[in-house]
Amino acid sequence: IVTGEEDESIDAIAVLVGDELVLTSEDTTKVFKESRAAANLDVKYLFIQAKRTPHFETGDILKFMLGVATLLESGHRAKDDRLKEFQAIHRTVVANLSRVSAGRPSCELHYIAPGEWSDEASRKGKIDTAVKNLEKTGLFQRVLFSPIDRESIIKLWMLTRTPVEASFAVKG
Repeated sequence: IVTGEEDESIDAIAVLVGDELVLTSEDTTKVFKESRAAANLDVKYLFIQAKRTPHFETGDILKFMLGVATLLESGHRAKDDRLKEFQAIHRTVVANLSRVSAGRPSCELHYIAPGEWSDEASRKGKIDTAVKNLEKTGLFQRVLFSPIDRESIIKLWMLTRTPVEASFAVKG
């Protein structure tokens, strides 16, 4: 889900339920209904903020993380249609928590910029606090913040260039 103008400082969201990328609450309901009754499905929320500037600005990172927290607040009404759809997906996941592995989804926050990331102590402390605040909501089994810099972008891109191979044994 790529967001629009009123985006809460979130550029994109992906929701994985089991092995399925879901785009609507209807997709989410379908995945839960079609999985085995006893199956617990891994649910993962991926929030993405991508910048063109090469800098990892602490204020922008915290604004992104606050946008995620605000989006998940009970009673918050998103203005962006795509964020509203994410909220509907989230409500469907919550309605099916008994079918979710560990009883809660996981949350990954990916902040992307074409510069170089450095673990500055003051920035790391502020980001760690924002992660802990998201964990304290009780919505997630775990929260992971991942800065993706120029070298990481190149590595990820190169992984898309690697051919996929598979083999299987045939009996008979």
